[in-house]
Amino acid sequence: MKFLFLFVLSGLFVNAAAGESETIHVSVGEDVILPCNLTRLFDMSTVRVEWTHNGNDVHVNRKGEDLKVQDENFRDRTSLFREEMRSGNVSLKLTKVTKRDEGKYNCNVRPENTEQFTACSITLEAVLRSEDSGRHVKDTGSSTGAIVGVSFSIVVGIGLRIILLIN
Repeated sequence: MKFLFLFVLSGLFVNAAAGESETIHVSVGEDVILPCNLTRLFDMSTVRVEWTHNGNDVHVNRKGEDLKVQDENFRDRTSLFREEMRSGNVSLKLTKVTKRDEGKYNCNVRPENTEQFTACSITLEAVLRSEDSGRHVKDTGSSTGAIVGVSFSIVVGIGLRIILLIN
């Protein structure tokens, strides 16, 4: 019973971080990484990862294989970090950013026999180059790592206190 309670609490905690979004600024012509780390680990040989831009396919990976299905504007300019996908890194690398690349990107994940969920939502803003401009990330809230760490500590602390009270 004690472990069931902690399991339920941890499930609530994992889902709380989903849907978080941020805005990334990048100079036109530069490469950019749209960060996305899953809060749960999956067997990536059974998962479909789909990055979209304003509803169009940017990059699709199914069961570890990159599919050719993608918007023509992104052809030969996207990649995933395949060697890091096992550890939950489903970030997208986009090369040679153009003004046309601006907009909202979603990373949708669908584990086998499970419903699809949006793991990350990122807005990309492409700025014209100037000598002193570079890549800028505008945080739209607290960092994900801090939120996850504090939330996990609180959940574990509450769970342990309840277990101690029951005993």
